[in-house]
Amino acid sequence: MMNEPYHAILEEAERLAEIGELEAAQQLLERLTRQAPPDPRPWSDLGAVRFERGDVAGAIDALRHAYELDRRHADTVANLVEVLSRLGLEEDAERVRAAGSEAAESRGAVAGQSGGVEGAEALAEAGRLEEARKLLEDEVERRPGDRRAWNDLGAIRFQSGDLSGALDALRRAYELDTRHPDTVANLSTVLERLGYAEDAARVREAADVGEQEERGPEADLEKAETLVEQGELGAARTLLAELCERFPQDRQAWNDLGVVCFLQEDLAGALDALCRAYELEAGHPDTSANLVAVLTRMGYHEEADRMRQGARQAADGASPETAQRHEADPSVPVVTDEERHASRASRDPSEDRKKTGPYRISALVSTYASEEFIAECLDNLLSQTVADQIEIIVVDAASPEGEGEIVREYQKRHDNIRYIRTPERIGIYAAWNVAIREASGEYLISASTNDILAEDACERLMRVLDENPEVALTYGTVLMTPNPHETFDDCTVSSAYIWKPYSPSLHYLEWQGGPHAMWRRSVHDEIGLFDESFTALGDQDMWFRIGERFGILPIGKVTSLHWVTPDSLSNELDRAEREGQKIRVRYSERYGYRVWQRLYGLDLVDAEVMAE
Repeated sequence: MMNEPYHAILEEAERLAEIGELEAAQQLLERLTRQAPPDPRPWSDLGAVRFERGDVAGAIDALRHAYELDRRHADTVANLVEVLSRLGLEEDAERVRAAGSEAAESRGAVAGQSGGVEGAEALAEAGRLEEARKLLEDEVERRPGDRRAWNDLGAIRFQSGDLSGALDALRRAYELDTRHPDTVANLSTVLERLGYAEDAARVREAADVGEQEERGPEADLEKAETLVEQGELGAARTLLAELCERFPQDRQAWNDLGVVCFLQEDLAGALDALCRAYELEAGHPDTSANLVAVLTRMGYHEEADRMRQGARQAADGASPETAQRHEADPSVPVVTDEERHASRASRDPSEDRKKTGPYRISALVSTYASEEFIAECLDNLLSQTVADQIEIIVVDAASPEGEGEIVREYQKRHDNIRYIRTPERIGIYAAWNVAIREASGEYLISASTNDILAEDACERLMRVLDENPEVALTYGTVLMTPNPHETFDDCTVSSAYIWKPYSPSLHYLEWQGGPHAMWRRSVHDEIGLFDESFTALGDQDMWFRIGERFGILPIGKVTSLHWVTPDSLSNELDRAEREGQKIRVRYSERYGYRVWQRLYGLDLVDAEVMAE
């Protein structure tokens, strides 16, 4: 049974949502989903709140959890149908609605009969194990996210002598909650009975570690403080280093480690730990004061003054511009190098236009063995709402198919299409470079032959660059489909790229930009063209380079439909993994150096050299 506080918190969250306090409601609902029993209600309410706040990906994820817990839950079905409908996915919404209606009819047919986990447990207590087993097997099929049902099914199968079936059910329960004591005990018992004593011990050990992590670092932080008071700096440092590894997002642990390193005269270690603490909560008075002390000891007096000033600004309330920049990238200090951005923001956007031809946008189309898609690609670009402002540059990388003939037929009717065929096959980024050299538009957009842009995609992205002169790269939400030749009116959406606000620190964790970004052609005058040594992730390399010097701004609008193919370049995992590692190492070193330079006023050294 759910306890009364659980119900009270859920009711309070729903009340907050009704009066428009969506952020507070979301916090309560997220808390409930972490500690609640397998109940679809908080997940369903969380999905509705996230959607109202514009977090489409989070809404779909929460509603998917609710739907997996109970496909018959009326609120979940209604919320999921509304989200899908508002995204324009009417067919998917209708399927969910129909399935919900069938489930409701089925539920009505068995109304009044005892069932569910509680009914199965009552049957088991009465010794009617076979009936309990059948009831639980129906329950886990209906609610595959119910840990309690899987756990009870495993226990009943174990009592019936079906060790293999018990192990299967208990593993499912364990996957849903690796720390629940009943499941841990039952799974350990079955593993031991099957002769897997070491596996049983690992399950118990993992649960113990999980309980420690759930309790948080507070007790060990107090222990470390006691060790410092006793003069046991080495033991305190070891304990704090372990805490930082276990709780890498805990500012206090990093702060205290920095203090201990400072007391041990390890100024480099102190600076590193305190920078990590500062990244987690810029402006915190304790961390700021400790950083001032370390910088002063290292002789960086001006930097210490800047840090002290930044701490005062954080305490008094930073300017809206500074607060917005800090929110976008918390790893950058409150005191920022605003002059560089101010000069770019004050630039007249028309300056770029004076250097370009009659077209505002140049669409880069690279083709190789894409005869079946090239006409769709051209039609899609020619149907854009700003098609009269787009030039289309098709680079044929010595394709063995007949794209050239198709393009030349289009050229007879449209004078904004250019066609270039290379004498030998080249990679996609080399082809883009060929197109960039020939481009006359002030803005560039990559257009894959087998993908589809939304009708107003170019207009929306161009408007972002027009209205934000400090921004050099922009991109929108990308829907993913497993099927070729689909349109926005008739597509099967399997997933989506829904971007968070851009920051360099986020970029190291998740690729940004997607396959259909738009950027300023002028950036290539400063940072060069695409690195042709890449075959899968050259666009990510370029987005990192742009992010080092210019602003990047994603928008929360769907701008394209991307066909996910098993043999697409970025899906060749080994190659992509190697290139991804190369990119992350290169730019994390350069980014780290630039943060240090901004923080501590170090002499400006070329970041590329530092990375090497």
